[in-house]
Amino acid sequence: MIVVYELPEGGWTGASNAILRTLRLTVRARGLLMLLLSYPSPNDITIAKIAAWNAKARRETGVPLEGRESLQAAMRELEREGFVVHDKSHDKESGRWSTKTYVSANPESIARYAPSTALPRAVDRYSGNQSSVDPYSASQSLSTYNTEGNTEDKTADEEGGLQYSSSLASAREGQHAGKQDLAAEFEAAMEVRYEGVRQTDQTYLRDRLLKFERKRPAVYRKYRNAAISQVERGQHPERIAEVGASRVIDELSMMYAVRHYALTKSGVPQWLIRLPLRSVG
Repeated sequence: MIVVYELPEGGWTGASNAILRTLRLTVRARGLLMLLLSYPSPNDITIAKIAAWNAKARRETGVPLEGRESLQAAMRELEREGFVVHDKSHDKESGRWSTKTYVSANPESIARYAPSTALPRAVDRYSGNQSSVDPYSASQSLSTYNTEGNTEDKTADEEGGLQYSSSLASAREGQHAGKQDLAAEFEAAMEVRYEGVRQTDQTYLRDRLLKFERKRPAVYRKYRNAAISQVERGQHPERIAEVGASRVIDELSMMYAVRHYALTKSGVPQWLIRLPLRSVG
């Protein structure tokens, strides 16, 4: 293959070859990273907006551009590896939560702008998957929440309508504040569930994970790999020193699973969580 290099005079985006060639990200995720980096800072780009643009382009050109679910999956990869970080802060006077999303081709540089994001990126304060800081608003962050439904099957008009409705809702300040309050309540509830996972007997925890693997193998593998990746990157050293790496991987896998299903309409299934994890169900 012969590569023809030509740098434009303006309007170009750069990233290291190491990032563009990494095998820790799919080609789709690497492309999304470059797209996000191509916009000036600050901006209001969201996965919802990109999905809507793609839906419109599919109608006009017939090119099979990625749908919302594919973009969400790519975003979760970027969040897992630290290229996208959501920094959540709480205003004690108003009681409201706000979120800033940072994107960089160098994950280490993000900490210089938002020191609090030096916490584990995919699992903030050891509390489970933080890929969706506000599950009630698609425009609250670049990512949106997981669903078990196949959003790829939606028509372009349906998908575009969903994105428009989400953007319109988030533009209304009163509704936006209300959703932030709901998000804060959701995160508080998840903290209780995560603590329930940490206190669970190892034998029972392993039994639930094995059932998870049998019933939902694809979802299980995704979150198991995410948990292993965190431990391999040296996250949660205090917890690992306390209970061991294997136990931490099991805990993280269950936390990911609990959050995944908590964000679905049906909620956390009973086959995944039963007594003695009453607080997690």
